[in-house]
Amino acid sequence: MAHPDHYRRRFLLAAALLLLLTLVAACGINRDLLGSWQLIDAGGTGFGPWTQFEFRDSRELLVTPHTPGVTLTYTSGPGGDLSITTKREGSSSFTLKMTYEVDGDRLSVTDEEGITLVFQRLADPAP
Repeated sequence: MAHPDHYRRRFLLAAALLLLLTLVAACGINRDLLGSWQLIDAGGTGFGPWTQFEFRDSRELLVTPHTPGVTLTYTSGPGGDLSITTKREGSSSFTLKMTYEVDGDRLSVTDEEGITLVFQRLADPAP
């Protein structure tokens, strides 16, 4: 008969592997968004062709041209869910819910009203 410590070690090893796999999967969720993207289709919005989005590994989103006093962060899910939180100095934050799709070097972001912005990748994310 196996010693109780043997089962305990096997359980701890299995739990550690499960945790590791979960962390690796969570880290990979946003890899396809990372990098800089140039707007190529504004979908009828006020964004100009000079607009760029940079999704950083820190979950910070930089938009050029930048609006002073505004901080943007993002979260995304493996199914294409995207949330962008806007925080303006001296006021509360608000979150926009969207969806995204990456097809090669093209990124399409669609808001809740069905407006889609299309971007072209400028630079691959750093390894």
